[in-house]
Formats: sequence, C-alpha cells, structure tokens
Amino acid sequence: PGAAYSVWHSPGYRRQSNSITDLMSACGPSFFVAMGVLIKKIKGREDKNMNIGQIFYADSANGPGMRVSVFVSGCTNHCPGCFQPETWDFSYGVPYTEETEDKFLAELAKPYYHGLTVLGGEPFEKENQPAVSALVRRVRETLPEKTIWIYTGFTYDRDLVPSGCRYTSCTDQILDAIDVLVDGRYMKELKDLSLVFRGSKNQRILDMKWTRKQGQAVFCKLYHKT
Repeated sequence: PGAAYSVWHSPGYRRQSNSITDLMSACGPSFFVAMGVLIKKIKGREDKNMNIGQIFYADSANGPGMRVSVFVSGCTNHCPGCFQPETWDFSYGVPYTEETEDKFLAELAKPYYHGLTVLGGEPFEKENQPAVSALVRRVRETLPEKTIWIYTGFTYDRDLVPSGCRYTSCTDQILDAIDVLVDGRYMKELKDLSLVFRGSKNQRILDMKWTRKQGQAVFCKLYHKT
C-alpha cells in the first residue's frame, strides 16, 4: 500500500495514467483485494459494528406466528422496569457478524416461520442502524414473504423523521422495509397484561406500509386494540 500510494501520487504518473488498468499494473492485485475488504467493512457487510444479546428461535411473544427474534445491544432510553436492562450496554453479548446473520436467516427461511422481529436494546440507536438496515433490506429482498417487525423505545413521528433525534441516513431504509413498528418507551405505570405485543398502553403498533403512504402514523388494526 505504501508503494502504491507513492506511485499514485507521483506527478508524472498522474499526468500519464487515466485508467484503472494502469493503476492495477502499478499497484498489483493485492492492493485491490485489500481495498475491497476495506470497502465491505465500511459498508457494514462484513463488520456490522453492532452487538447482539441473544436470538430467539420459534418465538411467539414478539409478533404474530412463529418468529426469529434478534435482540440487539445498546439502548439510551433506560426505561424504568425494562425487562432486560443488561441490553442497555452497547458491548453486551457478542459481535454481530455476517456468519451470524447467514445462520439465523437460513432458519427464518423455513416455511413454518412467519417472520423476523428486531428488538433490544434499541434497534434505532444511531450506532445500530447501519446493521439493522442491511439486515431488514436483505430479508425483504431474499425472503419477501416474511413479515418484519421492529420494536423501538423512540416515537416514530417525533424521533425517526427528518430532524428527529434518531434520524440518520439509514432510518428511511429501515422504515420502508418493515411491516410493523411498535414504538414508544415502556412505561411501567401504564403496564397492561391484556395488551397484545406491547407492554404499556402508550406504545403503538403501527402499520408501516400505510403509515409511509399516508405520511402519518396509522395503527395496525389487527393488533392495536385500545
């Protein structure tokens, strides 16, 4: 890489070379292999820079049907009464790798699974969004028949919109790829055991297809019972 840098920045070389072929001849193939690995890492496909606490298979508590549920690590909401405060720590659990993703997506592909649920921790922490975006878009492309649910302690139409506190370049990619968003902090004073797929009355189960089409929060009527 040092030699390649010197060649590329040589004034004479800059004047004479205008093609990738010339650069490959000067630098050698190993330089481009290394650059390819680096680009993959930057894009988040090889090193997703996120930890996960656990993966539940055959889960039926976090969305309809039998599901694969992935619990990401890291959360700044710190809701009192959170059922797994250990996941607040971004370093909790194990690194999320492409091998891990391949393994649970192979399980998700089995016909008796209804879909994927991503929760935590907090999937919409800025540090987690690149990996979550890559995951849900991959599921949408390769397993389009599966539903995708995400749980967040943030509020969709306040925090996940442009100028919102957790809006990033990945946020719309995630929201456009999923079917349902369960949003809102868990509030133990509003806990209600009769609720389906949510812990407290303030939380909303949003139909993201209609929410995105209409530009406002639309409840998922099948599951959001007031």
